[in-house]
Amino acid sequence: MVQALSWVALGLSSLALAQASLQARRAAPSPALPRGPLFAALAFLILGALLTLPVQAPWSSGQTLAPGLLLGGASVLVSALLCARLAGAGERSPALAGSVQAAAAALGVGVLVLFYSARVLDALGGFSLGAVATALLLTAAHGSLEPVLVVRIRTAAFTSALVAATTLLATYHRSPADLREWQPLPVLLTATLAASLAVGAGLASPVSAVSRRFPPVAGPAIVAALLLAMAWLIGYRLHGTPAFFQAALLGLAGFGVLAILDATSDSDGGPLRADAALVTALLVLGTAVLAFRQLHGFGLGVALLAGSGVAAALPPRASGPADRPRLNGALVLGLLLLLYRVFEQRLSYVRSPEPDFFYYHVGLVAGALLPALLAGFLGPRETEPPPTEPGLARGEAASLPVALSRVGLAGCLAALAPLVVWLLVGPRPQAAFLVGLGIGAAFLLALRTRGSDWSGAGLLAAGMLFSAVQFTPLLAPLALWTRGQRIGLLVAVGAAAVVWIALNLWLDRRATPAQPLRQDAAGAV
Repeated sequence: MVQALSWVALGLSSLALAQASLQARRAAPSPALPRGPLFAALAFLILGALLTLPVQAPWSSGQTLAPGLLLGGASVLVSALLCARLAGAGERSPALAGSVQAAAAALGVGVLVLFYSARVLDALGGFSLGAVATALLLTAAHGSLEPVLVVRIRTAAFTSALVAATTLLATYHRSPADLREWQPLPVLLTATLAASLAVGAGLASPVSAVSRRFPPVAGPAIVAALLLAMAWLIGYRLHGTPAFFQAALLGLAGFGVLAILDATSDSDGGPLRADAALVTALLVLGTAVLAFRQLHGFGLGVALLAGSGVAAALPPRASGPADRPRLNGALVLGLLLLLYRVFEQRLSYVRSPEPDFFYYHVGLVAGALLPALLAGFLGPRETEPPPTEPGLARGEAASLPVALSRVGLAGCLAALAPLVVWLLVGPRPQAAFLVGLGIGAAFLLALRTRGSDWSGAGLLAAGMLFSAVQFTPLLAPLALWTRGQRIGLLVAVGAAAVVWIALNLWLDRRATPAQPLRQDAAGAV
C-alpha cells in the first residue's frame, strides 16, 4: 500500500506538470531566467553532491544526502523555469504557478520516499537544503527578475521544505507491523493540491462557464473541496486516522481566516503593524496547538500543507502576489515551528509529545509585540485635528480626560499582561513573555524611522517587567484554582477592559470636532 500511494502521488504530480508545460508552450513569450544565477545554482548542486559522496563523518553513512540535494535543487529549478514561461498565461498564471510548485515538490519527495524509504531522513534534509539554496541563488540578482517571479521561486522552495519536513515527521510513525504507513501521505496530499490547482486554472479560463458565473470563488472552492476529499480518504480509508482529516480542515479554516483578513485590509507599507502581527501570530500558534494535539508534529505539517493550498488558490491582488502580509508571514512562521519540532524529534530531545513549547512561542510573540501595540494608546488618534484647524478650543477642553484615559488603559493592560500569562499557561511561558520584551525592543530599534518615537513602548515594557517582579509572588494562592476559575477571573477582567476601551473611544469621539466642509476654487463643495 505504501508503494501504491507513492506511485499515485507521482502520477498526479506528473500530470499537473505536464498540463503546466503544455500551457507554458501556448503562453505569450516572457523573459527567461538570467544565465548567471542559473549556472551558479547548477554549479552549487553539482559541487554539493560531490562533496557529500564520502561516507565518513560528518556526511551521511548511506550517501543519501547527495540525491536529496540534487532533487531538491531540481524541483526549484523546474518550478522557476516553468513559472517564468507561465508569466504570459493571463488569468490562469497564479493557479498554474501554484500547481507547478506543489507538483515539483511532491515529485521530488515522492521519488525519495519510493526509492530511499529505509534511509530517507538524510535525503529529506538534503532535499530541503538544496531547495532553499537554489532559490536563494536564482533570486540573487532579483533586480533583473520580475517581482512576481521572485516570489514564485521562493514560494517553490518554501513548499519543498514544507513537504520534506512533514514527510520526515511522518516517517517516525511506524505501525505494529513496523511499516511506515504514513510516509507517503504528505506527498499524496501535496500532489492532490497540485492537481486541484490545475483544475482551478482551467476554471479561471475566460472560456469557462463556471469562471464567468462565479469568478472569485470557483478556483479556491474546487481546491478546498478536492483537498478535503483526499484528506477524508486518507483519514478514513488509506491507513490514516480521523485526526488527519481534522488537521487538514483546521489548516484550511485557520489560514482561510487570515486570507479574509488580508483581503479586507489595505497594506500601507508601514514599518510596523503590531496589531496585525500579533493577531496573525496568535492565530498561527492557536492553529498549531490544536493540530499538535491531533497528530503532534505531523498534524502541524498537515495543517500547513492545507494552509499553503489556501494561499496558492487565492486570486491575485492588484498590488501583486507578495501583498498578502498576514498569509505569507503566517506560513513562514508555521514552517519555522514545524522545523523546530523536526529538530527536537531528530535529536531525540523529546521522547514524548510536549505541546508546551507552543506556549513559549505565544509568550515570546506577545512580549515582543504587545508593548508596541499598547503604545498606540499613548499617542493622539489620526482623527484628531491639528492645532491649526478650527474647533481647537473644544479639542483642548477634552484633551486632558482623553489623554488620562489612554494612559490609564495602556498602563493597566501592561501591568496585567504578565500576570494574565502566568494565570493562563504558567510560569515558564511567563518567563518567555519577559524575554520577548527584550526581543521587541531590539525590533523597535531596527525599525526606527525618522521622526518616530518608540519611548512609550519602552516605558510600557519596563512597566510589564516591574509588574511581573512585584506582583507575580502574590499570585501563588491562585495556583490552587482550577482552570475554570482562572478563566472566570480573566473574563471579568476582560469585560472591565472592554468597558474602559469603549469609554475611551467615546471620549475620543467627543474630543474630535466635526470637520468643516471645504470649498474648492470654483466654489463647489
